[in-house]
Amino acid sequence: MWVTILLAYGILFALLLVVTMISDRNRPTWKGVIISFATGLLPIYLLLCLSGVMGQKRE
Repeated sequence: MWVTILLAYGILFALLLVVTMISDRNRPTWKGVIISFATGLLPIYLLLCLSGVMGQKRE
C-alpha cells in the first residue's frame, strides 16, 4: 500500500517538474531524458535542467 502511494506521488512530482520545466531556462535533450530514464535518475535530471545546470539553453 505504501509503495503505491509513494509511486503515485513520484509520478505526480515528475509531471509537475515537466510542466514547470517547459517554461524555464534550459530544456532537456532527448538523449539526456532517455539515459536518465534508463538509469532511474529522470527526476534529478529534470531538476538540474530546471535549475540551469544541465540541458540545452533556450534561444
